[in-house]
Amino acid sequence: MTETVGIICSGDIDDTLLNPVMRITNNALTESGSPFNYVLRPLLPKCSHIPAVSYDARIGRYNIEPFFSLARTILGQAQAKKDDICLKKAIVMTNVPLFSYCSNSNVIGEADFNGSYAVFSIHGMDDDNKEIYNSRIVKEILFQLGLLNGLRHCSVEGCVMQQCKEVHDLDSKSFDYCHECKAKVAKLPKKPKYRQYNGTLEV
Repeated sequence: MTETVGIICSGDIDDTLLNPVMRITNNALTESGSPFNYVLRPLLPKCSHIPAVSYDARIGRYNIEPFFSLARTILGQAQAKKDDICLKKAIVMTNVPLFSYCSNSNVIGEADFNGSYAVFSIHGMDDDNKEIYNSRIVKEILFQLGLLNGLRHCSVEGCVMQQCKEVHDLDSKSFDYCHECKAKVAKLPKKPKYRQYNGTLEV
């Protein structure tokens, strides 16, 4: 059965960006032998506001945690309507720079490992070439989907599960999960492992 992944835009994201990104991602999930049977759809008719409590003036970035709260709220509201019984997960896409108190570092995104919620930012992904811009976003969505299904960072060149430390690292990845990652999916544990704030902050 095909499951639905809801996409939630938060912040200032161009209305013309989401549709081609979802189309390319859905094509990648069906045409590349993906181990996941998903279809993406937007959960809101327009972008949600940035969570008011997310900005941390001490570091000039946005705490990722309130975006997870946003994902839980909006996914819960959508599931309560019961118009899509296949809706299981949600990914928040924002345009602001993110910071994680779980890892005490700047991040492109994070996911509840093998869970239901992920958050990532398109901050710094823009490029004069629209194809490159869109592909970076698609690769990050596919990466977050892998984490949500229990896949870890991969060392195979070109695999979409390769870790990116900088936005431009996305350009060396493909839309595909490597054979090793595909083989791991059936053997992965199903118990979610949630991120934990470690209570420290290094500035």
